[in-house]
Amino acid sequence: MWIVINSTKTQANIFETFGFWFASPFEFFHTFGLLFQNVDGYGTFIQWFGKHGPCTPRSAAAGATALSAFAGYGLAPLQVPRLPAGLRP
Repeated sequence: MWIVINSTKTQANIFETFGFWFASPFEFFHTFGLLFQNVDGYGTFIQWFGKHGPCTPRSAAAGATALSAFAGYGLAPLQVPRLPAGLRP
């Protein structure tokens, strides 16, 4: 929700106004148009996302897998207490 509301603001209004409400110059269409323009000389957002978009989920999956493996390795030696006979499913 925050991203949708703040996409209607200018850069200055993002920091000067309340984060969860709209600002006076409604700049959504101008901001949306900037996604397809080469503003700073680094290419458009679509070009950037095409290069870096596939890397993000792969690195997140690799990090989650490594974290799970480390957690399993750390928790493996622990003994889990059994439930009493009357509470077992």
